[in-house]
Amino acid sequence: MEVKTENKSDNDLELLFDTKDTELKPLWIRITRDKRDFQTWSKLLPLACVKESYDEGRGAFEIFLETYPLCYGYWKKYSDLTKRKCGVDMTIEIFERGVKTIPLSVDLWVHYLNFTVDRFEANAETVNTQHVRKLFNRAVDACGLDYRSDKLWDMFVNWEKSIDEAKNVTVIYDRLLSIPTQQYSSNFEKLKEHLKQNEINDVLPDEEYQNLYEVVAERFKQEEDANTSDLPPGIDANEMDNDFSKSKIEIKNTVKQKAIERRMHLFCNLEKEVNKIYAFEEGIKRAYFHVKPLEQGQLRNWRQYLDHAIESFPSHRTVFLFERALIACALYEEFWIKYCDYLSQQKDVELSRSVYYRACITHLPKRISIHMQWALFEEKQGDLDKALKIIEDLEEKFPNSIVLPVRRASLLRRHGDIEKAEALLAEKLDSANDVEQVVYFALKLSRFQYKILQKPSVAKETLEKCLYRCPDNCKIYLQLLDFEYSQPQIDLTSIKNLFNRVFKSDVSPTMKLIFSQRRLEFLEDFGTDAESLLAAQREHKQIIKDQLTIMNDIKKPTNVRADSYDAGQPQEKKPKVNPPATAATSQYNGSDYYTAWSNYYNYQNWPATSTQSGSNYQYAYYAQQ
Repeated sequence: MEVKTENKSDNDLELLFDTKDTELKPLWIRITRDKRDFQTWSKLLPLACVKESYDEGRGAFEIFLETYPLCYGYWKKYSDLTKRKCGVDMTIEIFERGVKTIPLSVDLWVHYLNFTVDRFEANAETVNTQHVRKLFNRAVDACGLDYRSDKLWDMFVNWEKSIDEAKNVTVIYDRLLSIPTQQYSSNFEKLKEHLKQNEINDVLPDEEYQNLYEVVAERFKQEEDANTSDLPPGIDANEMDNDFSKSKIEIKNTVKQKAIERRMHLFCNLEKEVNKIYAFEEGIKRAYFHVKPLEQGQLRNWRQYLDHAIESFPSHRTVFLFERALIACALYEEFWIKYCDYLSQQKDVELSRSVYYRACITHLPKRISIHMQWALFEEKQGDLDKALKIIEDLEEKFPNSIVLPVRRASLLRRHGDIEKAEALLAEKLDSANDVEQVVYFALKLSRFQYKILQKPSVAKETLEKCLYRCPDNCKIYLQLLDFEYSQPQIDLTSIKNLFNRVFKSDVSPTMKLIFSQRRLEFLEDFGTDAESLLAAQREHKQIIKDQLTIMNDIKKPTNVRADSYDAGQPQEKKPKVNPPATAATSQYNGSDYYTAWSNYYNYQNWPATSTQSGSNYQYAYYAQQ
């Protein structure tokens, strides 16, 4: 997992921006504008490495690796630069930071181990065997489950062989018998050769050798006893050439055979595991991090592989595969969310928090969805202050977002701080300048006042004030209409006045038609006099007629003179289009008029799923537009 280090990049940028180096300065200027400009970094870092001053290179690597910590190749270059300029201790510090930040990098561990083994061979007094072995074990514990980790395991085996620790070599190969790797078959063949070419008591762990030897020796003894019992009376078994006596060499050979047979059973199980994941592993073409997008086939392969792991793998292997996936797919929000969902099911709170931190702070600092997930996670854990801070920090990055303040208000409401929640929505409504923002916050605030505060008069006043600022906004009219419908007592006068205000406003003809339909439905259901219904019907017919006239004008072809075409050039044939035959789009004629009007008026026949006509209109559609 990545370590949480103090953020010093801003100070480093200020210092490095003032560099007098003519090669580096233009590049630093571009970096100060955008720290995530990978192309500029790829030009700047090689130049910084060859400068005399270590500070130039150090500052560049520190800022870059804080921004892109999964670039293992640059950790290697940083360590090489430090080794040249500063010596062993600081180089080890860089290596340690690197392997803690990206512990699944086989290449980075191999580089670190080569550095350590070279020191061991040069001066065994300062770097002892236990120190090197401990580092090897750390490496295989961190990334040894990787399908492509064979070179790390081979390096471990070769080092143990170099110091004549044959039993440790066997232990390493035995560990590999439970890990599906790319060279699993070759590893098993090497293990068999290792057991065959050496004395079995020199390569098997002491406890295993002792147990096997006792079992085999006891069986041989029983066989000898059974054979000597059949000798003739008076014949001493010790005087005969006893073909059934088993020497220690024969016992050891049998022990060796038994040891290999034991491991053959484990190998067969391992082969089955490899076959299950082979297609997924071979489908991974880019296992390392890069800012370039992954191909869709690669993303699909990772999704399917993770689904398979969740269903079939033990927890530790599933977590490891997620960590591998989030190196190659670090810039894809869906994989972080999938990982967090899995950890939530496993109830691993600390690892979940670590994953959210890495996703939101390092890799996806400008993705709102994953931040919202993180805030909900912290809220669920009971840390309200942390959840609020996550949203507030995001609001600073996106001051024009209309979603984030509402999320913060909802968080405050869920925890009983109703006054702050209302004040926040009211503040955002007052400060909104854009029409869309004004309408959005007005709708949210009015619902809050009506449903949460139980203040319908205040909610209606909020909508009326918004309508004053946005006089022809259909969403507000629709919300006011819903507000009137939701009252225990239907106020006929108030609703009629609202419909009249809509028809006198400058809303579009299409919206006027929708409101006219709703008015007919309302008067049919709740009206108290026939005259109002008849008047509404007459107005409705006129609105339909006006709408059809508009549609006919749109459909009329432009007159083109026949001689306007070039001689000999065929006229372009246009495909015939048959629009849906509805009252709003059919060409008006007298015989169809009353049929069209009848279809509109009979609201029970309006399309049930339409958001633009019919009694079953959906306000949520308009609220989201």
